[in-house]
Amino acid sequence: MKKQFIIILITYLVASLIRGFTGVLFNPFFDKFDLMLFIKDIMIWTLSYIIVSLIVSKLTKQKSS
Repeated sequence: MKKQFIIILITYLVASLIRGFTGVLFNPFFDKFDLMLFIKDIMIWTLSYIIVSLIVSKLTKQKSS
């Protein structure tokens, strides 16, 4: 549980940084729906989660060895 919380927290930070640098800021609750912005936003979150998850799992394996 602690590991998943760390992954989600770091993913949020990384995705926020990427979204800030690229200008892809999509809020589905307030913005008009735009399919391309939605896809870009989902891809940023997905790729960030995958990368952070791989890094955290690799670091925890090294730590436990």
